[in-house]
Amino acid sequence: MSIDSIINNIDWDKLRTFYFVANAGGFSQASPHLNLAQSTLSRTIQNLESELGFSVFIRHRNGIFLTKEGEILFKAAKNIFSEIKLAIDDVESETKEPQGSLRLVIAGGLLHFFVMPYIPPFIKKYPNINLTLVAADSIPTLDLLEADVAIRPKLPERDDLIQRHLLTNHVQLYASKDYLKEFGTPERPEDLDHHRLIGFGDHKEALSFQGMNWHLTLGKAPGEVRIPYIQANTPHARLTLAQAGIGITAISAEHPGLKALNLIQVLPDLVGPTVDNYYIYSQAHQNSKKIKVLEEYLLKAFKQDYAKI
Repeated sequence: MSIDSIINNIDWDKLRTFYFVANAGGFSQASPHLNLAQSTLSRTIQNLESELGFSVFIRHRNGIFLTKEGEILFKAAKNIFSEIKLAIDDVESETKEPQGSLRLVIAGGLLHFFVMPYIPPFIKKYPNINLTLVAADSIPTLDLLEADVAIRPKLPERDDLIQRHLLTNHVQLYASKDYLKEFGTPERPEDLDHHRLIGFGDHKEALSFQGMNWHLTLGKAPGEVRIPYIQANTPHARLTLAQAGIGITAISAEHPGLKALNLIQVLPDLVGPTVDNYYIYSQAHQNSKKIKVLEEYLLKAFKQDYAKI
């Protein structure tokens, strides 16, 4: 099939589906982003391949892999969608007021407890910006198909991104009075060997938040890790477990709801690790009004509310 024939006959919805599946690395991974069943995605790709006249994926029991033709098409699709996104941003920037869709992928705890209080007043101030907020600890692809902005720990060695510091979380250990009454209060880091510990998790997304697993290695020899009694990757879940007397958890001292839970700080004389969080977006979108106004709004709000904590 000639290039002209492909361009004239290609279904852009199918191309978008192909991009998502290829970018995610599989049908199961892309399914939540597109809100479509894996079987539907598979049929869509098969139909696209039939229209194109060549295969874009090699199916294998260990997953799917791009064919040589698929790699070429994926690169082209990424460029096409990126150019469309930039064009839309340029058009929107010509207006006086920021407007248009803005998709944010935010680490779950940051979204619910730190970012959300600022969203209603922001929407009232900029009613023509259509926000989509996605809670996820995973690292998004910062393009129009997955995220315009990420709020999370810094992404190292990414010179193509603008990363503005928003908030430093100082990690400390906490437990309930009932737990400490039943199991005793640790006096040294080594005492944690004999306690029930609530961990953040051992999934790959936890690497950026490893400070929340501080108590699993505190006082241990290099390479040694305590096995947590239970794991939860949201601060709300860990605090709920700690409040119920289940164990000792690591949590940000800045957490807005911490004081109301009447938890007791464990090993308070130790200085815990920090987790720094950033407002992150592609340099290609540095002139986007909607991204910039939200950036400045959040930077000002976080500086005002957390800089002196």
